[in-house]
Amino acid sequence: MMVSVILASLFILPGSSVITGAATSPNIFWVNLKKLDFSESGPVRKLDIGVDMGRILTGEVSSHFAPAKPFDFLIAE
Repeated sequence: MMVSVILASLFILPGSSVITGAATSPNIFWVNLKKLDFSESGPVRKLDIGVDMGRILTGEVSSHFAPAKPFDFLIAE
């Protein structure tokens, strides 16, 4: 699984959890990393935080990750 985020703060806590807050809204949410499949054959999923981080998320949000298409990496010149 690939994870890509743009957030104001990101804290990794003991016990495989990540807690964060969005830069433009009063969101405080966390992801229990043990609930996500990081295996090589695991699905690509993303957490949609909305346009300009407008989606309100609170609490544990691992169930809110939705299937996504992998993004293409740019080749260094």
